[in-house]
Amino acid sequence: MQKKLEDERKLKEEANRKAEEEKNIKAREEYEKGLSDAEKERFRSDVAKNAGEILSPSPSTSNSGSDSSSGSESSSNSSLASLIVTRIVSGVETTVPLSPAFSSKTFSYHVTVPYDTAEVQIRPTVADTGKATLTVDGETASSGSAKTVVLGAIGTTKTLPIVVTAQNGIAKTTYTVAIYRQTDSNRDELNSIGVSSGNHSYPVFSPHEGQPNWTAYLPEAITEAYFTVFTKNASTKLIYNGTEYPANVPFLLTSLPVDNGNFDFGLKKPDGSVSMYTLALMRIPAGHGVTAALKNIWVEDIGANADYEATTLTYSAAIPGSATEVRIKPDPDGDWNISASYSVYDQNGVNVSPHADGFFHIPLNESGNTVIQVRVTSLDQSNVKTYSLILNRESRESIWGSLSSVSMELLNPSDSGMFQPIGPDQLAFNPDVLVYSLTVPANGIALKMKPTQAGDSDIRSVAVNGSTSNPDSAGNYMLSLSPGDNDVTIGVRLAGDTSNRSLAFYTFQVNRSLLPAGLTDWDTTNNADGSEVEWKPSGVNTFQAHLDKATDSITLYLVGIASAEANYGNSTATSSPSPTAQYPDRQKLVLGNLPRGTFNIYLTLYDAEHHKIGNSQSLLLTNVRKPSGISDWKVRFNGTDYSWSSTVDGDRYYVSIPENVSSFDFKLFLDDASVTASVYGIDESFDFSGITWLSHSLSLDEDVNYFKLKTVKGNAETWTDLVVVRDDTSPVTYDDNELIELRDMTAAAEVSVNHTGALFSAAVNSGDLELALHGYPSEDIVVTMSGVRLQPNGIRYDLSDRLQPGVNELKITLYSNFSTIVTAYTYSLYIYVIPDSLKLTDIPGAHVTSDPTHYQASLNFGQQAFHFKPNLGFAGATVSVEAFGEPVAENADGSYDVYFPSGLSQMGILLRVQSGGQTILYTLTVSPSGL
Repeated sequence: MQKKLEDERKLKEEANRKAEEEKNIKAREEYEKGLSDAEKERFRSDVAKNAGEILSPSPSTSNSGSDSSSGSESSSNSSLASLIVTRIVSGVETTVPLSPAFSSKTFSYHVTVPYDTAEVQIRPTVADTGKATLTVDGETASSGSAKTVVLGAIGTTKTLPIVVTAQNGIAKTTYTVAIYRQTDSNRDELNSIGVSSGNHSYPVFSPHEGQPNWTAYLPEAITEAYFTVFTKNASTKLIYNGTEYPANVPFLLTSLPVDNGNFDFGLKKPDGSVSMYTLALMRIPAGHGVTAALKNIWVEDIGANADYEATTLTYSAAIPGSATEVRIKPDPDGDWNISASYSVYDQNGVNVSPHADGFFHIPLNESGNTVIQVRVTSLDQSNVKTYSLILNRESRESIWGSLSSVSMELLNPSDSGMFQPIGPDQLAFNPDVLVYSLTVPANGIALKMKPTQAGDSDIRSVAVNGSTSNPDSAGNYMLSLSPGDNDVTIGVRLAGDTSNRSLAFYTFQVNRSLLPAGLTDWDTTNNADGSEVEWKPSGVNTFQAHLDKATDSITLYLVGIASAEANYGNSTATSSPSPTAQYPDRQKLVLGNLPRGTFNIYLTLYDAEHHKIGNSQSLLLTNVRKPSGISDWKVRFNGTDYSWSSTVDGDRYYVSIPENVSSFDFKLFLDDASVTASVYGIDESFDFSGITWLSHSLSLDEDVNYFKLKTVKGNAETWTDLVVVRDDTSPVTYDDNELIELRDMTAAAEVSVNHTGALFSAAVNSGDLELALHGYPSEDIVVTMSGVRLQPNGIRYDLSDRLQPGVNELKITLYSNFSTIVTAYTYSLYIYVIPDSLKLTDIPGAHVTSDPTHYQASLNFGQQAFHFKPNLGFAGATVSVEAFGEPVAENADGSYDVYFPSGLSQMGILLRVQSGGQTILYTLTVSPSGL
């Protein structure tokens, strides 16, 4: 029976191969019909030339393998024979030139198309016809057939990966085509559109420049209306239903749609080109008016009025003295989602415009009231309402803690002087301004800060990214900076204020650059699989990256310099220009012959006069990790050495071998004579010791074989999972819904588990639980809790005595074994253990989130403190409250008041519930919200 099934499978594969080959031949013939004789000859020549390359493996293939087009071995050819991009011009398919010209050994191309090209056709043809397969932008494509690709907005670039997979399923080559859609300042020929019916005009809402869609709101009862299309050029013609009309004069459109519809028209410019536009006609139903009202007025960092009513036009609130401006965002309301328009006026009655963040920034008067008006106008301009906000700015010094000055110095060891003062051009300190932002170089690894309090204020805390620092004897705080964004906060309050009523925070948003000095942008590609390599600053003039896929070469693209040079080991590489429309000054630097393990690449940057820019950068690259104590290791079969590959998380290594190989040699080279290594298989184990190449033969008896490697170096013992995958191994697929089973051992009952994506959660009263994971070999599962790996009993894990009251997180990693890769899927299981004796049943004024230990609440408009009274589920439990690391005093009725500091956008409150020697922590997040 098995032989019969195998014969049927082979016959079906042969039939599919022949059908695919016939399809490709037919597609080529159809394509050649549209070519001129010269184009047809060049196309055939390219195909013939590249067909001769099919026995030469691509330098960017993901693995090496036997390459033969005869016998029983599968082909490893993953090259393209041709790559053609076309677009439709006036109904005719036209070829778009590639830059550079196509070559099977060139893997990156650029294409530029006009602004009016919304889509292109990609036609890749594989060299190994009928054997290699390919995908375009992640979707399966047929060799030699056109695949339509939709482009982004004008002025944007869309990058398409084209992945060719050889017949053996191992070798892969990735070609990329970056398609830039040009901008055209003359593209928007349309100035405006006027719509009127009878004696009434209706406003038309224009979009952003370059977008062809417009909108008008008309009452449902109107059956016809005049439309006037105003153009930039008086000679432009209006085209409607295929007929030309003069533009800039009223055009009667009859039989308007009863429901929402479109008025589609074109504009024909004097040069004969036509641009199409759409006017969306939104019909207002009978009995509905267009209102002038606000749903809300959002006042950032101030608070909300819970009693907001659209008919109440005047509101007032006290503003902290630390505030120098307010940021508001009106939220217009209307019948059935027709939005009203609005205007905002400052205290001088001047109409102001919103900033890029969508908020209106209104300066406050130095003292007294600031009156801000929001005037709302209905769409038909028949209804106007004016809302007034009266904001009273309190005296800053008498209410909040304050600083008189802040000095900051940047620790940059690569420059002389070590510490460099940050001057007023970057930090212009004002005691009344609470938020600052500044950027420092990647070498800026630390800040030295000295704040000075004003009057009778006290400095309560200085922290960076939530980590509190202590001052030295001179009052300086040394703060380490992480790559990227850092938040430095200084908490200040009035002397003797233990209630934190006067607590205010100054925040310094410090961005530590992720670029070496001299570069405006850079990115790196792993040539083995086309993945992006991420560099992170790790010290002075040092950037570090780790490759999850071993490679012989990487490519750096550097922007903002004239040239670059890299030195590593015994190799040197020099950059060459590689400009694009987006980066005309881009340099390309290809680094080949990369060693394995961790090594330094010394990168030197030069300007146009070939002057060195700053100091050389040390790029510390890890080209696939190896277990502790091992200098090098290999897998050998069929007389050839192969490398182990690591999974993304680095917890296990795998290698793929052919189906007909029944054994392999495990080879390694230890660091020194003090290191020992042991390998454990299903039926055998053996030990290694010594400092030469060591080898041991291992037999294979399954599709997927699991081994464990133990290395001992000094007192450190390291365990590593090893997986050997056979080429014919079928994928292991996972059903997330059936993965996790939890049982309460005290009640012998199953626990309900919630599931969203890769997150699982369950709330229980007892910590005596059993976890079962279904559907997978135990060797494919790794479960860790607080960094400690749990050992199963079959498919079950005993969690008793491991879980604590509160939040417990387990990491579950499933390894899916394919014929060429091993992919790790990581899931999180959050177990909320909340004994009845520690249960917090309610916090009035707050709501519990999906995490039963986390509550959220909002402050009302003008409210200075959050008032709440927690309710406990067990009479014998006690609760204590902390805010900003200090206890909050309980009121006589069991309630608490926590004052909201000036300068913060949200506040965290900690509730500690205790009973019978056990403790559970609840968090309450309070944020200001809209008026």
